[in-house]
Amino acid sequence: MPHLLPLFIKFVAMAVSLGLLLGPILSLLSGWTIIVLAVVLTMLSYGGDLVMIPRVKNPTAVAADFGLVFVLVLLTVLIFAGNSAAAWTGAVIAGIVVGLIEFPYHSYLRSKLMSMKGNKLVN
Repeated sequence: MPHLLPLFIKFVAMAVSLGLLLGPILSLLSGWTIIVLAVVLTMLSYGGDLVMIPRVKNPTAVAADFGLVFVLVLLTVLIFAGNSAAAWTGAVIAGIVVGLIEFPYHSYLRSKLMSMKGNKLVN
C-alpha cells in the first residue's frame, strides 16, 4: 500500500505530459496508445526508481528516466506513426519534459523511501 500514491502521482504526470505532447501538440499518437505507453513507462520507471534512488544521486536517476522515456516513446511512435523528424523530436522533447517532472518526484520518492524501515540512501 505505501507504493500506491507514488505510483499514482507518477502515472498522472506521465499520462498528462505525454498526452499533451504526443497527442494535441505533435499529433503523433492516439489516446489509448498514450495511456498504454504511460502505464508501461510508469511501471518500468517506478521499478527503476526503487532500485536506483537508494543507490545513486538524483541527476543519475533523471538521466536514466530520460533514456527510458526517449527509447520507449521513439519505438512507439516509429511503430504507430512511422519514421519522421517529428518522431525523433517528440521522443527527445518527451524525455526532457519527463526528466523535468522526475527531478522533484525523485526528491518526494526519496523522502517516502526514507520513511520506510531499513533504507539507507545516498545523500
